[in-house]
Order: sequence, then C-alpha cells, then structure tokens
Amino acid sequence: MAKQAPGLYALNYRDRTDTRGHLLHYPQKPLVQTKPMDIMGYNSRPAGQNYIVAILSSNGYNMEDAI
Repeated sequence: MAKQAPGLYALNYRDRTDTRGHLLHYPQKPLVQTKPMDIMGYNSRPAGQNYIVAILSSNGYNMEDAI
C-alpha cells in the first residue's frame, strides 16, 4: 500500500487520537484547473505537488549526431 498525505485533512489534526495520519508539508495548487474544481473550491485547499521532469539525451548523443 502507498501512503498518501493530503495538504491538511482536518483543522484539529494535532488533537486527534488516530496516530496514523500523514501530512503534506508544502501542498501546491495544480498547474491546470477545470470549472468543476472552481465550483467545488478545490484550489482553496491544495492537496498535491507539481513535479518537474527533465528529459535529457543519454551519453551526449542527440538528434544532431543522428545519421
């Protein structure tokens, strides 16, 4: 099972008796948003992270070196 951590799952998370809660310390808003997300108010409580992915050539070979 994977552990998932929402941004802030309850306002009283420090006073709760369950000890298995995980907290995401730096939640971020999504890069793209839809109209239903605006209606639900999803962006007021972000619950995820935006990842940055780099795609690089291997061993210095790229399209300029292709035959």
